[in-house]
Amino acid sequence: MSLLTLPVEILYHIIDYLDISTIFLSFSNVCTYLRIISKTYNHYQLDFRSISKTKFHYICQLIQPENILSLTLSDENKTPGEIRLFFSSFNIDQFTRLLSLTLLEIDEDDLNKILHENITSTITSLVINWRESHCPSQTTLTILSSILNRLKLRKLELKTGSYAIEEMLWPVQYTLEHLILMYVTQKQYCTILRETPNLKTLTLNHCSMHKIDEYIITLSDPILYEQLTSLILTDSRMMMNELTSVLSLTPSLNYLKIISLPDSFNTISDGSQWEQFISTNLPLLHKFEFFFTNMYNVYYESTDVQLLISRFQTRFWLEEKHWYVVCDYIDYLNQTMLYTIPLCSTDFTYECQANKISYSSLLTMETDTIITENVRAINLTLTKLMAGVATMKNELSNQYLFRNLTRLTIDVDQEWSKECVEFLSKIIDLSRLDKITFNPDLNPNSIHNTLNNIHILMKLAYNLSTLAIHPYSSYNDIINMEIICSMISHHIKYLELTIRDINSMKVILDHHEHLWSLTLLASSDRSTPWSDFIDELIYRKKDFVYWQSYYSLHIWFGQTRKY
Repeated sequence: MSLLTLPVEILYHIIDYLDISTIFLSFSNVCTYLRIISKTYNHYQLDFRSISKTKFHYICQLIQPENILSLTLSDENKTPGEIRLFFSSFNIDQFTRLLSLTLLEIDEDDLNKILHENITSTITSLVINWRESHCPSQTTLTILSSILNRLKLRKLELKTGSYAIEEMLWPVQYTLEHLILMYVTQKQYCTILRETPNLKTLTLNHCSMHKIDEYIITLSDPILYEQLTSLILTDSRMMMNELTSVLSLTPSLNYLKIISLPDSFNTISDGSQWEQFISTNLPLLHKFEFFFTNMYNVYYESTDVQLLISRFQTRFWLEEKHWYVVCDYIDYLNQTMLYTIPLCSTDFTYECQANKISYSSLLTMETDTIITENVRAINLTLTKLMAGVATMKNELSNQYLFRNLTRLTIDVDQEWSKECVEFLSKIIDLSRLDKITFNPDLNPNSIHNTLNNIHILMKLAYNLSTLAIHPYSSYNDIINMEIICSMISHHIKYLELTIRDINSMKVILDHHEHLWSLTLLASSDRSTPWSDFIDELIYRKKDFVYWQSYYSLHIWFGQTRKY
């Protein structure tokens, strides 16, 4: 049996599981019949977050807007300038069956143009992530409020870099079930809960609701919002009394996650207080995940860590709820990390056992692989890693400590040893890495050895697509861009570099025609003439789009080779 003999419905079902590049560049090119099938298929979910500009242009010539159900566009480092380029060929009102629209790192002007068009009322999921340095204007917020009032959304995500969204008039949203926001004030929090009677899940990033107690106290009879069953608070700075005031408004929670750097660590890390509060105010809570880190220096002995963890060893925590907790005290940082296991934070700063005092609420410690199964990105410092090489060399298990890691950041603050690379290859499944960031100290006495070990590590991470190199020392002037370029293999599609002058940029162009995108950051002590580099690209007749800020330039290249 061949593909050509399969019923159309089966072929449509096969397309459901193919990515857009495979559909348009392979499947539809097999024969005329499959090309017709791909044209009549009307459940396309287009995700353009990781694609070459050449493929993007080709696919845009083939898509039929009325067949698109989901559209994701991004101006992030992999595809800068993509959103404006896409809407130079299409209007949003052409997508008459669109159910989901996602716009990532979007420029304020580009967003305004889209919002002023007639967005189809079929959309049930809307994600808008403003570019980091941009804040929505009052005009944008007014238009957005009007659109939200018209749409029957089930999911909404709005991410901006400030509290500006507080100025938006929040419409009543009877259909909204899932909401993600950033920088929400206490007043807006209550307003949102009041205007979304069917809201089930709420995620608040950068959550620091100042003076929450004062606001709630002004309410003569605080309303309880029993519709909410899941609440996630990340990058929170709220203290324990503020958290309890907020959480007491939503008694029906069955899932709660808090990632916090509180102003007061002692109270928020008190298991007895949490036990009393949850028992009284959150009787339906089934899963509680947290990651608390102290903001200010604390000085703990081993007995202090044991005492802290003992408050999470009661019947409530161990037998009734089965919530298990670990406390790590990093001696050289005077830092404490208190977290449920497995870790609920996808980002983690790795410290070897030699650098910390660690206790678990379990008598038998969970294996490290279980604790770290949710971690996707880690940061580590080479100096501290070397201590791990010395103390853990003979204690490593056959299992990777980090099995699902996709991003690795290394501060290279001393000369590497071969053993260090071997150690990393034993604790991390390097084949899963998509991005590595190096922050090297470019000491002339160790630079060649450092670059050589980076090169070795990259060979082991053979599925790597993104490489970032950001030197942080005063030795920047001695770096040889030819050496840097020699370690950038051809499987790297996306490159991020901190540079000092246009000559460094030209060296990159000379050596790396294969790059899909290039992000350049200026050294902190000087600005860089990005216009000179843009002129150089034009002179070389490059196919590219870009966006820039004072300290950065983001370029998306068209490819000269065939796709």
